[in-house]
Amino acid sequence: MPMGLDHAELHARFTTRVRRTLFTLKPDASTQIEGALDEGEIRTADGKSVEPVSEVELLLKDGNPVALYGTALRLLEIAPLRIEIRSKAERGYHLLDGGTEAPQSRASPVSHLTPDLTVEESLQRIGRNCLSTVLLCEAAATADIPDGVHQMRVAIRRLRSVVATMRRMLPSEQYQWVTQTLKWMAGVLGPARNWDVFSSSLLASVRGVLLRGQELDEFCRVCEHARRSAHERANAAIRSSQYTAALLKLSQWFASRSWRNQPVSEQSALLMAPIETVASTLIGRRYKKVKKSADSFAQLTLERRHEFRIAVKKLRYTTEVFKDLFDNQGVAEFVQLLKPLQDDLGYINDVRVANELLTDLQISNAAIARAAGIVLGWHDRGLADTDRKLRKHVRRFREARPFW
Repeated sequence: MPMGLDHAELHARFTTRVRRTLFTLKPDASTQIEGALDEGEIRTADGKSVEPVSEVELLLKDGNPVALYGTALRLLEIAPLRIEIRSKAERGYHLLDGGTEAPQSRASPVSHLTPDLTVEESLQRIGRNCLSTVLLCEAAATADIPDGVHQMRVAIRRLRSVVATMRRMLPSEQYQWVTQTLKWMAGVLGPARNWDVFSSSLLASVRGVLLRGQELDEFCRVCEHARRSAHERANAAIRSSQYTAALLKLSQWFASRSWRNQPVSEQSALLMAPIETVASTLIGRRYKKVKKSADSFAQLTLERRHEFRIAVKKLRYTTEVFKDLFDNQGVAEFVQLLKPLQDDLGYINDVRVANELLTDLQISNAAIARAAGIVLGWHDRGLADTDRKLRKHVRRFREARPFW
């Protein structure tokens, strides 16, 4: 027979003690927000680990959700607040591990689009999912976990790609603001991601083969210092009021459906159309641009190849976002064609970025400069093999039939 726990066996593993001050906000006659100011601490039972609590909780009781974000933005003007998505219980269990358990990064959740959703409802769902991923991966990113930064950038760039795909339906000034905001958010994470890729991929493949001993140690030390510095700058940006404001304003934009504030036109009317009637056109536009570059691949300059890489990435993002609206097998086969193409183009870009990173270091030590030259030379020579594979993958893409 199952045995229950004896009352004496039950005990608190951690305790949350806060002083809560309740208040009510009424930004306008139709809106009511219930607020709570919590000040106190979370403490483990043995008293060895403590986390202070100083937070404001806002709950919309009645009215438009837009007012909730507006209130948060006004509070941000008063104090350097940040968005906290972990419950007090989650933080308590984290303390039990001594705060040593590494935060987990998470890929963007599936949007689960259905044919009956309108275009604007789909845009809302995609936007919320991508912004949720950014918030979920913050802790990993600030803990110097490379995949945290990576997943944040992927979510931001995927969202930017979807917004760009729907550009014709959106007011131009709103489109410009949203894309510039997302570009800034991805940009502040870029150097950290670039150094992570260099260290874990390009440098790792050469270590112990071409570089050994002190020469390797000194070069790795310089690169690790640069990588950590890039992460510190990224962390400072993530913790900044500007970053928090960007997340709140983007969330407010999706909640408010501000894109409705525009003259009715053939394009703006598509926002109310079922997403299944528009998705093929949106993917088709991305495909057309990639196909045009693929057909003239042999004549592409280095700059145009870089544009080709970005176009391939955007096509894959768009395909994956709308995949639930099409035959699963067809989508999977198409994505399998895009993956090696994106990998080859990505490696070429990684080598290009590596050259820029090491040039910016302005290395004066001859031994370290020699090590940098060996790493770059190794990968520069490897580009010939990658180029042969790339041409094969481009040919396969040209021969593929669209699934939509």
